[in-house]
Amino acid sequence: MSTSAISTSTKPAKAVTQGAIGDVARGLSILLVLLVHCLVIFTYPGSGRPLDVPAFETSRVISTFIMPAFYFISGLSALGLASRSMRKITTSALRFILLAFVTQLLAAPLLLIANPGMDWLTLSVKIIRPLLTGKDFILVVTWFFVSLAGVQVLAWLYLRQSLWIKLGVVAIVIAAYLMTTLTGKTWFMMHTWAIGLLFFLAGRAYAKRPVINLPPLYALAVSVISLFVLTLFYDLNKGCAFSPTEVCDIPSGYPRFYIDVVYGQFGFMPYFLLCAVIGIIGLMTLSMCLSHTKYAPNIARIGKNTLVLLMINGVFVALSPSLLADIIPTLPDTWILSLALVAAQVALYPIMSKPINNLLHICSNWADKITHLVISKSPKPIQALLSK
Repeated sequence: MSTSAISTSTKPAKAVTQGAIGDVARGLSILLVLLVHCLVIFTYPGSGRPLDVPAFETSRVISTFIMPAFYFISGLSALGLASRSMRKITTSALRFILLAFVTQLLAAPLLLIANPGMDWLTLSVKIIRPLLTGKDFILVVTWFFVSLAGVQVLAWLYLRQSLWIKLGVVAIVIAAYLMTTLTGKTWFMMHTWAIGLLFFLAGRAYAKRPVINLPPLYALAVSVISLFVLTLFYDLNKGCAFSPTEVCDIPSGYPRFYIDVVYGQFGFMPYFLLCAVIGIIGLMTLSMCLSHTKYAPNIARIGKNTLVLLMINGVFVALSPSLLADIIPTLPDTWILSLALVAAQVALYPIMSKPINNLLHICSNWADKITHLVISKSPKPIQALLSK
């Protein structure tokens, strides 16, 4: 980045809104997700490529905080959550679940493209089972929609209800985490509820505070220091839920793809939380720095199209390991290849934004109609409860 893009003055920076910083952070987050998925595919054991150690370790560093960061950033725009009615929050959650389910059905042809020899029974199981379990989707990344639906409902209950309800929500997320930790099994992404709720509420609490607006160079310095500290701690988590030092294999259950969030869910939680917090500090301070540059509008625009880019990336993740398997070992430098593929996915979003946003609109309408139908057929006490 050129030094002309960032003011070198140590005077108080020009005011930037919390929303503007959040949009930049969201844009950086989705770019990091695209990058880490590319790095993982090209450094995954068995890819046939010589291991690019810097790229491999970079993917691990990013993975220690990027999903908690997504929940945190989602919480930044949730200040009005507590004031929403139960009907609205139910409709919103149902919209995300329907989006995951509809895209699962639409993505079915990708399975045949990636696995042309697959028999119809196996194909049917791979299509239908995720609709019943809420995981292992064809597009992979759509798990986040299911998770966010649950996190939003739990956050709403926590913010709106009595102390006993709050304690009940805490008990639910802890029980869901322990169940997955001890058994390796999960349904509807329940193993992500604890982490998701914690960082979602943290993001909302952060958004309620006065805007922290560090001068650009100070913000950049904090971000660099955070990244350095993260590189010191990211490898501490060895995958054991109840031991900070033992090395444990990842359970055979969900998820089966390699990202370090697996170690966070199945591993030693204090280490996971430590790295997540350090990473989010680095991400937010870098966003403060970039929000004062000429690059901010473009990054923010990417951030406002996160859902579109996730869908595009889902297709890439679903197809590339199979379709590129024969040529992956012969492709050029991992970094050049990964950055080029990130740029290609970003270039596609203006083309794909309209159909994907139309799909989201359809799911929203269906969710509203389903909620209305359920309420209209319910007894009056339930109707009154859902309207609160």
